[in-house]
Amino acid sequence: MKVMKRRLACPQTVQHIWDAVEYIRQQKQIPNFNRISSYMSRKYNLKGSDLERQLNFAVQDKLVVMKKSIGCKGSKVGVEQHGYKLPDCPLERDSHDWYCFECHRGGQVVLCSLCHRVFHTICIKEDVSDKFVCCVCRALKSKSQMKVKKHELNTLLSYTCLRLKEKRT
Repeated sequence: MKVMKRRLACPQTVQHIWDAVEYIRQQKQIPNFNRISSYMSRKYNLKGSDLERQLNFAVQDKLVVMKKSIGCKGSKVGVEQHGYKLPDCPLERDSHDWYCFECHRGGQVVLCSLCHRVFHTICIKEDVSDKFVCCVCRALKSKSQMKVKKHELNTLLSYTCLRLKEKRT
């Protein structure tokens, strides 16, 4: 069994932080902690200490980049500030997910040896051996055929098409 630390930041909070950074940049301001905190408190009711922890996780996970900027408006003219920005380069790709397939959270996870899925040890219902095979792979390998309804298949295919289009741009 290979346990790895993949991502620590909550995926929903990272999306909200990205929204905050983009909103603040549209206002022609530096997205520093105070501005992000104000936005997150107002829009998502996220408190400062929780935001600080999640923002640090996002920086560690390279989902947000910390940068130094020089203020150019009002009382901040010429003052160096620490701000945040979205990463310039695309995130590194590898063969496994960043978040647990079961609970969708980051942390220490076990990698499936046959597919891209990862799981926390507490999210797995059975004992984990050296070559961990997830429940989905086991179900696919079993003799009982999985039946997929037409509307479920259409939903999966439309999601896949959207993801492929996103990667093209």
